[in-house]
Amino acid sequence: MFCHAFSSAGKRQATSLILCRSSTGTLRRAPPPRQRRLLHRRVGATGNWAGWDLNVALWTDGAWLRLPPQTGWRAWLEDEGLLLVYEGAGWIGTTPAALQNLALLAVGTTADASNPFSAKLNAALWTAKTVAEGGTGDLFYTMNKGAAGDDLGLTLQTGFVTKALVGLFGSDRFRLAVSADGSTFFDGLSVDNATGIVDQPRLPRFKAYTSYEMGNLDRPCYAVEDHDLMALVELVCLARI
Repeated sequence: MFCHAFSSAGKRQATSLILCRSSTGTLRRAPPPRQRRLLHRRVGATGNWAGWDLNVALWTDGAWLRLPPQTGWRAWLEDEGLLLVYEGAGWIGTTPAALQNLALLAVGTTADASNPFSAKLNAALWTAKTVAEGGTGDLFYTMNKGAAGDDLGLTLQTGFVTKALVGLFGSDRFRLAVSADGSTFFDGLSVDNATGIVDQPRLPRFKAYTSYEMGNLDRPCYAVEDHDLMALVELVCLARI
């Protein structure tokens, strides 16, 4: 790879390394000399560079100057858009293989203490790692809360005004609630996590109970109860035909 190097007699090495900018990282033989150009090779150097594997070569004063790299030296691969660093045994990319214990992370926006992970985009994809790739082919997305009385869920907003909530709010019952203004919410669906019974509190309906008039088993009566008013509204006794 070639890198621009503006060298001077007293500061040749330092200046060359600071301004290192690569054009290619694939050359094995020295190209035609070009004044004030810097180059380093990974492995397999030949010709004028034979035995200079992993070293930096600077063309200056009519000859190639060999600069054995020191830990921490960096070089920018311009054609690959890659920053390399010498870590003592070789040149490696600076893109980390893992990111651990980050305080803030943002994509297309700025994260803050209230939203330490933030993303501003138009599409996102989660896909399972296949068996061929060493995975299981399954994909689980896990959200966890500290205690039953805590909240856990998804907040759905329009213009940053909450219009719907889905999750476990204040209990372990699964709830779906909606709102027109982001402050007053109505439960549209509630599922008891202990029984699986589904409740729709806002759904118009009635409850009916079977009874018998004066203990007469031949004359069944039906008490109809309005769910919202919770009051007995009709009593019908059917005579036996």
